[in-house]
Amino acid sequence: MLLRSGWAALAVLGVYLILFFVGGVRAAQASGRPIWLFGAATGWDRMAATGFRAAFAFSLAGPLLWLAVPALHKVDPLWTAGGLSLPGLSGVALAAGGAMLAFAAQRTMGASWRVGVKTGETGALVRGGLFRLWPDAGFGGQVSW
Repeated sequence: MLLRSGWAALAVLGVYLILFFVGGVRAAQASGRPIWLFGAATGWDRMAATGFRAAFAFSLAGPLLWLAVPALHKVDPLWTAGGLSLPGLSGVALAAGGAMLAFAAQRTMGASWRVGVKTGETGALVRGGLFRLWPDAGFGGQVSW
């Protein structure tokens, strides 16, 4: 049985995923070009694309598997059989805060937001909103890896 904090966490996840995809559609409309660039990925970028897709698949499949297989509760060190637990409530608050921050960053990027990397498919450098906090990221405007 899932506690209220568990249902709340699933709701946070569901709302974030919906907002993520709606934001992606809006960014594509604003930029007039696709923002999902993983299909053109090669080499290491293809591995990153696969990891990104897997993360989204597991973000949904993991909690559903945990619900469907009660034996997994026994190996979960944070599982509590009843009541509202402090770790559960803390997790929901942390997840909600992270989802809001990620969505705010996505919205701030607007037409420059992309999922994946493709040569020649870049947007304007975003320096407003959340990104105004680190204008040059300490690199003096030059990023060298």
